[in-house]
Amino acid sequence: MTLVQLSTTELPFAQDIVVLDREADHRIANNLGMIVSLLRMRARAVGQQGGTMDRAEVSLLLDEVAARVDTVARLHRMLSHSYRNNLVDLTAYLRELCVSLTSSLSSDARLHFSQQTDACVLPPDQVLTLGLLTSELVTNSVKYAHPTGLPAQIEVACRQTARELILEITDDGVGLPENFDPMTDGGLGLRVVRSLVAQLGATIRFDSNALGTRVQLKMPISRE
Repeated sequence: MTLVQLSTTELPFAQDIVVLDREADHRIANNLGMIVSLLRMRARAVGQQGGTMDRAEVSLLLDEVAARVDTVARLHRMLSHSYRNNLVDLTAYLRELCVSLTSSLSSDARLHFSQQTDACVLPPDQVLTLGLLTSELVTNSVKYAHPTGLPAQIEVACRQTARELILEITDDGVGLPENFDPMTDGGLGLRVVRSLVAQLGATIRFDSNALGTRVQLKMPISRE
């Protein structure tokens, strides 16, 4: 039996795999770096609050950490199956993310994903940023929609037009506090949201009343 050894120079497909593995390693390092930065920001915010945290607050804080790490992990699992075009199906990703958030957040909140468009494929970095945005906004709804502790009803919807992607997160809570401006006010969660929106070159709008809050993000997309 004769063994034949082929180098990567003789296998263009194998060369592509090597290059993509290197790109994936680089992307993973960058994305984990982003998660580390977010966690350090959260740690500083907790330190500045003073006082002590009860068990429920600690549990939700750890759930937030887990949700952010899972956001990156799910993206890279999907990337491992899309090496040919290096694009990610955003709607499939958000659907999986919502299932994960439902099971991971220490709450009875009900989270539903509504796909109002055909599959929208985007570069991985944009998908990750949208995933982190979704995670932050859903977490905010879980924490603040019902101060009395009632389980929140939360819907995540995604649709695409010829020129833009529209992402909406809606809850059935009590609405934002009076004279509260989410574009300037709020804690770390909203600061992170505003920063991620700026990274995408997107716009965000908050509509709130006594029946709930809807957050709508619009991001221009390229036909290319």
